[in-house]
Amino acid sequence: MSLGSIYTNTATSPATDTRDTIIPEPLNFAADYRVLKEAGGEVVLTNINCPLTNPETIRIAFSEIADVFKGAAIEPSGDTMSSMGSQAWRKGASILVQMNGVGVASADSALFPYSAHLVLKIPYGADPEADDVVAIVNRLLGSLYDTGSDDPTARLDALLRGVLTPADL
Repeated sequence: MSLGSIYTNTATSPATDTRDTIIPEPLNFAADYRVLKEAGGEVVLTNINCPLTNPETIRIAFSEIADVFKGAAIEPSGDTMSSMGSQAWRKGASILVQMNGVGVASADSALFPYSAHLVLKIPYGADPEADDVVAIVNRLLGSLYDTGSDDPTARLDALLRGVLTPADL
């Protein structure tokens, strides 16, 4: 799957390699995290380097979905769907990654709680690869930028104030 063949961006969008203000932070799971809870399709990790009064947790969950297409604007189609059958093609996975913690405001060093979530729902029949999911996540993160900007600051400042519509719409 190539999102480039499904979605196109106009020339006003900056090249993706110039957007360097949102960069995944590499986590050292072996050194910094321990399993806090593990049960049926879910694990909760805790950061052992955080103060006990300001914990950071990461919840990772997986569940199967009977019909990934429910509520979607498309129906399953193509050769793969025909060979697998419509019901088998509709099955998929939901992957949740959630982080809860305490941040430090850069302006005045005030502490604030935060919670961030990412949910991916993908049909098994599409046979997605890791690169396909990376493209989806990168496209989602692109919504945090104004058109033509390589810095998300203005858009995030607007979102924090409840202004949901991008500046140029």
